[in-house]
Amino acid sequence: MLSYKDSVTKIENAKKKLDVLQDVKASLLAKYEAAKQQYLQLKKEAEENYGTSDVEKLRALLTQITAENEKKAIEFENAVNEFEIKINTIANAIQNVQ
Repeated sequence: MLSYKDSVTKIENAKKKLDVLQDVKASLLAKYEAAKQQYLQLKKEAEENYGTSDVEKLRALLTQITAENEKKAIEFENAVNEFEIKINTIANAIQNVQ
């Protein structure tokens, strides 16, 4: 059997541990609430900007947008190359006239 002093010490230690755990709990709850608010804000933005917040639909949309961007980049590069050819043709024609 524990002495009165040992019992008091154990209770005091347990109280300190409880205080620490309550601080950890409060911190975790605050982080949870912040994460929840961020999630709700991002969900709202996704629905406003893309018409959905469904992750799979957003992935499919990202794939589609990426493919469209790649196609447009190739088309732009081709147009620049064609423009360069035309400019060079005009420059050569001007040089030949002189």
